[in-house]
Amino acid sequence: MTLHTPNRNSGSSRYCGPTAIMTVTGRLGSEVRDAVRQARGDIRDAAGAHMPVMGMSNKDLLAAMEILGWAVAEQWEAPDQKLKLVPDPNGKWHAGDGTRKSFRRPPGFKPLLFSDFLRSHGAGGPYIVNVTGHYMAVSAGEVCDAYENQLPRDIEKYLTTGKRKYRNSWVWKWWKFERAEQ
Repeated sequence: MTLHTPNRNSGSSRYCGPTAIMTVTGRLGSEVRDAVRQARGDIRDAAGAHMPVMGMSNKDLLAAMEILGWAVAEQWEAPDQKLKLVPDPNGKWHAGDGTRKSFRRPPGFKPLLFSDFLRSHGAGGPYIVNVTGHYMAVSAGEVCDAYENQLPRDIEKYLTTGKRKYRNSWVWKWWKFERAEQ
């Protein structure tokens, strides 16, 4: 399945989470906004107006996708405790006494870079990928990054000309979606 061009109609958002959802589902921005609001609850400001849909948690994203008729078919996340606090050689923890914190990666831990994810999974999909707290959509040789272009682009072009900021960032989580049976 190829990615859809995000359709930002009145009241929709340019932020990464809603853009990734629009790109995978093909739904209007206002429909995505309403699904996110439904997932979060009816949150309003002091004047009674709806709060804008901006930052998004993984929980909100997954709930909105479910509301829009999409289910998680496969998922992955980076191992917990990427860096583990360990005592210094004298057995002391940092306690304001001049000793320093020491961090060690778990045995065998190797971060999954977004560029590696694109090379290994880019032909499949659709995926929504959480790259260091930023969401991007990937499917059928295309990637959509709201930070950079707002439009789906060929993965090979993205890998050679895309912003290094996310291209070389760690993947925290990814989800492969499929339409839920109705």
